Amino acid sequence: MKIILADDERLTRLGLKNMIEELYPDAHQFLEASDGEKLLEMLEQETPDLIFLDIHMPRLTGLQAFSKFSAKRIPVVMLTGYAEFAYAKEALKLGALDYLLKPASLDEVHHFAGRVSALSAFE
Repeated sequence: MKIILADDERLTRLGLKNMIEELYPDAHQFLEASDGEKLLEMLEQETPDLIFLDIHMPRLTGLQAFSKFSAKRIPVVMLTGYAEFAYAKEALKLGALDYLLKPASLDEVHHFAGRVSALSAFE
């Protein structure tokens, strides 16, 4: 499964990657984007199976980027350090699978990576 980790914090991307690798060793290809513009450029070349997408990033926020590619119907899990209902509501309106507060736990990451793997098996 191809997963994009889109977050401006390198340690968050590394933490997610390490958790997913611990849960599913050598089962995924990881791509990383440090802002919304880089994510959109990446999506011109790649079609991932899942995106973990931070809401607050420089240049183009996660929500702004998501609004530009939401028609592609790529599964997205939004990430943020802010428990702000308006962000969650907007993310869900765009089609996000869910909204996780950082730092995400191993159980939460397992839940979403497993859900998307199951969905991919039926396509």
